[in-house]
Amino acid sequence: MHRRVVPALLAGVAAMAVASPAMAATSAAAVSFQVLGDVAIPGNLTFGGATFGGLSGVDFNATTSTWRAISNDGSNHGPARFYDLNLGSSAQALRSAVSSSNVTGGLVPLLRADGTVYPSSATAGQDTVEPEAIRYDPTTKDVFWVNEGVHTSSLSVPPSVRESTTDGHLVKQFPLAKQVASPTATSGIRDGEGLTGITVAANGVVSYSTLAGPLLQDGPEPTATTGAFTRILGQSRALGWPVLSEYAYPLDKLPLADANGNGTNQVADILTVDATHYLVLERGTAPGQGNSVRLYEIDTSSAFNVVSFASLNGATFTPVTKTLLLDFASLSLSCGVANFSGLAWGPTLSNGDRSLVLVSDNGFDPNTPTRVLALDAHGI
Repeated sequence: MHRRVVPALLAGVAAMAVASPAMAATSAAAVSFQVLGDVAIPGNLTFGGATFGGLSGVDFNATTSTWRAISNDGSNHGPARFYDLNLGSSAQALRSAVSSSNVTGGLVPLLRADGTVYPSSATAGQDTVEPEAIRYDPTTKDVFWVNEGVHTSSLSVPPSVRESTTDGHLVKQFPLAKQVASPTATSGIRDGEGLTGITVAANGVVSYSTLAGPLLQDGPEPTATTGAFTRILGQSRALGWPVLSEYAYPLDKLPLADANGNGTNQVADILTVDATHYLVLERGTAPGQGNSVRLYEIDTSSAFNVVSFASLNGATFTPVTKTLLLDFASLSLSCGVANFSGLAWGPTLSNGDRSLVLVSDNGFDPNTPTRVLALDAHGI
């Protein structure tokens, strides 16, 4: 039976513990996954005047039977955009669609406040966008999406959560906590590790977004022997979307590494289960090693609110707890484990299970297909 979504206050608990990112995750034996469909869309496909690819987020609106997927293109292979996907509203339609390549739908450019498209990230400066996740807002019927942010020696664009209409017009940008919104040489996001996921909870009353990796002041990135802490940011509609809570999320140590210990492990997306439980997608890569993708369920009920912590490095707090649900290497996927970057609940299946749909980021490599994967998620 599905957990019931109920409203929850964005508050931390008083209990604290010395936090270690190397804490082991437990496993959920009662949860299982079955592949419903797995399609590979050619990497050289041009659709709607833009290269189809770079999918980094996906969502399903059951009310309108609408699927949307966002591209992380910074207006270099077409306008910054999201797509409508033809995946259907029934389990049968979903299975049929994700067994063919006929999943593309309409293209919607994301627009700036003045109604113009975002310029290429090569010349955009402070207007640079790198869209990374998308969610339907059940209250306004708009979409929320995140801009990852940029932090290099020559350009610093803070990450952001934004709201746009379904035809791409910008409605607002949400405020973020100062630890994230004001990058410096020693604080803020690392380049390529800004906001990458977003979800809504309590029927749109709150939203949670995820940072891919640790802030500069929160400590080093994961290594082959140690994990790291990143943050989950909670925001409230009632007060104009300020960040009221932040939870520490313990990233795994590198699941893949080359002979020199090089590799990455980051949070790719987050998805609501109920008021205190969420799915988190972790993905790791290493030169010549392929992809590692793991799905965790996290519990925030005992996690300490670290929104006031300027740094997590050496601090004392209780992080979220995490339970491993799926290592994608255990699935029988004909094309192997792709760089899955976004996930969404789909229609309920005839057996009462939820369907779970994932999309992959092909990096706009013409030789790497975009993957759309549908799973029967039993026991969640």
